[in-house]
Amino acid sequence: MIAGVASESGIYLSFLIASRPELVIRRAFNDKAISQLCIPLILDNKYNPDKDIETYLQSEFAVVKRSHGTLSSELSNKLNWPSESDLKILVQRSSGQFIYASTVMKYITND
Repeated sequence: MIAGVASESGIYLSFLIASRPELVIRRAFNDKAISQLCIPLILDNKYNPDKDIETYLQSEFAVVKRSHGTLSSELSNKLNWPSESDLKILVQRSSGQFIYASTVMKYITND
């Protein structure tokens, strides 16, 4: 279906399809019409998302600091919150999964 729409419409389309590497799915994406249109990103041990997760956490903590005003900013600077070791622990516990980091931030921000 995607190959047909992409080739017939002349419109540039982007799809993000995420899945476990099930045999049926791998076979479908190995089809010539589809494989020419795809850019696979294999999330195995070669892909290291830890730096991206750390950047995400730093960004989200910066938002938390800004949203709590001057007092919070002064305290977080004095206390170095979160510390580098806190960030490292959160990244390690994420095990390469953004859902963990996202859930932690939702808990912290009470969203």
